[in-house]
Amino acid sequence: MKKTGLFSYFIFIISLLGLPKDLLSQNVGVGITNPTRAKLEQHGAVGATSAIFGGESTGISLQTNWPALGFNQYSNNGAKYIGNGYAAVQYLNPGNGFMVLDMFGSGNANSSVTSLQNAFTVAGNGNIGIKAAPFTSTLLALKGSNFEGSAVFGGTTYNSHFNYGADEHTYIRAGKTLSNVFLNDIPSSSIVFGAGNSMVGINTGNPTYTLEIVQT
Repeated sequence: MKKTGLFSYFIFIISLLGLPKDLLSQNVGVGITNPTRAKLEQHGAVGATSAIFGGESTGISLQTNWPALGFNQYSNNGAKYIGNGYAAVQYLNPGNGFMVLDMFGSGNANSSVTSLQNAFTVAGNGNIGIKAAPFTSTLLALKGSNFEGSAVFGGTTYNSHFNYGADEHTYIRAGKTLSNVFLNDIPSSSIVFGAGNSMVGINTGNPTYTLEIVQT
């Protein structure tokens, strides 16, 4: 270390030792004269953005009204990119208690965000919505435009699909060859297929009778 650097460091340590202890223990307020709720309390924002960290690149932002954490995103007259690339924001709606994660497409620094897509929403009661706000069910997965459906459960070889393809078929499969599919293996329980004019096909995907079994 250079002598000048060592001397400056020594002066800095001496100055800290000379500060009164009650001054070192004080709360710090930015935009507030009497901070009492935290060691550092900040009031005020530019637009809705209270702070940006790592603003020289793809940093993060702290936002207010609604409280939000922006990933390469900040809010000032609308949501904008901090740096070039993709972005996201997680926020709490204090009116209904929803915690939301929204994803944005790629864009340029300080330009408005593009192609907003809701990733998931958690309600105050713990219900979860994927690409949609949760309803009264514990989990709601919305299909959207994806081809493989609203949910896919992958096995070693085969997958089970819900709302697969444009016709939104549902496939319930065993995960690999020689595996079994068990339906309601509970004693004294029943298995109900459809209601009203529904039809059941075995070895056929297009039955014309109430129950149609096709020999392969």
